[in-house]
Amino acid sequence: MRAFPDLVRPGRVGLLFGADHAAHVAGVPSARALRDPAIMARSILHARSLYDHDLVIVHSDALLGLEALGGRMAFPEHGPPMLVSRPVSPPPRPLDPWRDGRMPLLLEAACRVRRGVSAETAVAVSLTGPFTLAAAVGGESSFLALLPRLGARERDLMDCAVESTIRAVNAARGEGLGVMVAEPLVSLLGPSVFVDLIVPSLRRVLAGPDAIVHICGDSSHLLPHLSSLTAGAFSLDQVDLVEASRVVRGHAVVMGGLAPEMVRTGTPECIQRAAADLLWRVGDCFIPCTGCDLVWDTPVANVQAFMRGARSAPAQLPAGEVRPA
Repeated sequence: MRAFPDLVRPGRVGLLFGADHAAHVAGVPSARALRDPAIMARSILHARSLYDHDLVIVHSDALLGLEALGGRMAFPEHGPPMLVSRPVSPPPRPLDPWRDGRMPLLLEAACRVRRGVSAETAVAVSLTGPFTLAAAVGGESSFLALLPRLGARERDLMDCAVESTIRAVNAARGEGLGVMVAEPLVSLLGPSVFVDLIVPSLRRVLAGPDAIVHICGDSSHLLPHLSSLTAGAFSLDQVDLVEASRVVRGHAVVMGGLAPEMVRTGTPECIQRAAADLLWRVGDCFIPCTGCDLVWDTPVANVQAFMRGARSAPAQLPAGEVRPA
């Protein structure tokens, strides 16, 4: 079996949440955490002190990349930011991660988080992938409607988004940070479009196995094609993680776990049992993690229950577990 980069070493436990959830558990308005790197970092470190996960994904919000390319946002006191308007025209140039929008804030916050944790804790920055970023700028519905062929404007947006993501990835790596590239929209695509459009763009962006690719939704139909990418881990949402682990075994690690809504609304006992059972069924080459971002007001006790289950040994499974035959 291959030796995996330390970022995605099997045995780690991760959590996916934005600055809005971190701010909520730290008791500060998310509007402040989303726009101040010191507050964002302190909030994330406070959440980490409560949860004790050792794969820390520093994530601001899903609109950060769009804002850096000219979108306008509103910031409610609590919860994620809201889109006010997209860029009036296609961006004239790829983003500069150290100058545009709140991208510098994210990088600074991630550096602060890295300095605030032990050397054994992995820290990565969550960045929007090129397809999702291009579609956000151009309008998701109209962008998706053109597939499998994109018009000249959409191809230009893809080129801009690829270069923007490459710059952001390089900036994060230059600071000694890991990267997660999130492509929430690609689960809506068919296998042929994924292979022809998404795989080439992600190959350019990832440039090595020390990165995580996150895909939201049901991407079961794309599993056979994940091995075309050089990612060290695939963070997956609504898929059979046992099957996903089988498909990428020897090539990458699988991350994932419970649906965010289950972690938000379930009882701590059920959440712990479900997380422990998942760990037992998927086995090695697996990093337990939430399937997608926690809802901002998810109770702390529920997340802690997930962590207890995710770190349990088989003999420690709560009563009532369901084990595979």
